[in-house]
Amino acid sequence: MAETIGLDSTALSVANRLAENRYDSFEHDTFEETAMGKTSFDVHLIGAKAEVAFSLRYGLIVDMKERLNGDEYDFEATIDDERATIDVKATTYKPAWLQVRESKTDSDYYVATYLSGADATEVTIVGWASRNEVLAGDYIPSPGGGSHRNYRLWKDEMSELPNPTLVS
Repeated sequence: MAETIGLDSTALSVANRLAENRYDSFEHDTFEETAMGKTSFDVHLIGAKAEVAFSLRYGLIVDMKERLNGDEYDFEATIDDERATIDVKATTYKPAWLQVRESKTDSDYYVATYLSGADATEVTIVGWASRNEVLAGDYIPSPGGGSHRNYRLWKDEMSELPNPTLVS
């Protein structure tokens, strides 16, 4: 079942700092083609809020590093006593879906989150999926344009969120 996480002023401050750290810090030749009118800062802020919400739900530490070329995953954790990588994906589309760019399929798990936009103070964690579940999903052209494709899962195709006691 989806869960909505409220972001208080401290969480919003952390998300803002994370977005500032990553703002225009990566090389992305087609950024403007796929951002659907959002600035680079807004795209980073939306993603940062999703990461902060996930970290609050599962007690994981947000990685505040600047990355010049993006990242492979957002969290490394133990899930059911096994090490795994987790990539948190944020969408402002409704209905919310999990969308993973074809070049970003190396994580063990993907988390779908929804927020209404860069000004949102709540993030809904919609569901999650393993790499194999993502790769079995719809393979679609990017809805925002560009030449890349994405894997997409709808909410009913994702797994329920794990109990926080199983993630550390």
